[in-house]
Amino acid sequence: MLNLALSAIKDLIEAIEVDSSPLIEKYGGLVFPISIQEEISRTDSGESILKEKVFPVACGVSFQDCITNQRYQELSPNSRYKSIAYWEQLGDATINVTESRYAPKGNLITYDIPVRFVFWGNIAKLNINGTGQVDCSIAAPIALKIQNTLFRRMGFEIPGTQYAGAKAEFTFQGQEQKDATKIFGRYSYGKELAKFLLFPYEFFSLKYLVRLRINRACVEAFTFGIPIECPVIAEVDS
Repeated sequence: MLNLALSAIKDLIEAIEVDSSPLIEKYGGLVFPISIQEEISRTDSGESILKEKVFPVACGVSFQDCITNQRYQELSPNSRYKSIAYWEQLGDATINVTESRYAPKGNLITYDIPVRFVFWGNIAKLNINGTGQVDCSIAAPIALKIQNTLFRRMGFEIPGTQYAGAKAEFTFQGQEQKDATKIFGRYSYGKELAKFLLFPYEFFSLKYLVRLRINRACVEAFTFGIPIECPVIAEVDS
């Protein structure tokens, strides 16, 4: 359900600009944690020593992408991008019983979904206001810019004719304390990535309650298309 709700604001998030330059260089949308076996060294006999690591991965990234292109690292703090942003779901998508029950003719399904918006940026590369100065307070105007973009009293319309009238409303619930363990703790960011969580890099997270409203008449308003041909993936030896 959350991916459907986020489709309503995807273009708006990607279109946020500061000084005519995109604020978010790499937007991942909704992510989920995935475990990857990474080679960390080899034994004297040449056998791989593997360690399980967890990374945030966006929808649409296939197993083959992870193995051959290492796309599982795209949304980890790194020197490649000036900024990265994504969403995490913090709990179940629950039915708002009161709103759903008392809607006119009972034609409304309302979901409440707790989420977190995570932002990471390279302060020097962002160079807000073009001063060339590294400013540790830059997180505040960036967070406010995002909050303003997501504020709309009547919510955002879900794209696509199959969800006519459906809307997603984003209610801001506060900015979390800046704590790398709290925000990134579910992922395996070891020493090689720790440097990207310290100055001159910045990060923060914003908590939202997403309320998704869907007309019951739209629940069955879809059809199956022609199956997508999936590439054959060779089995990985254990």
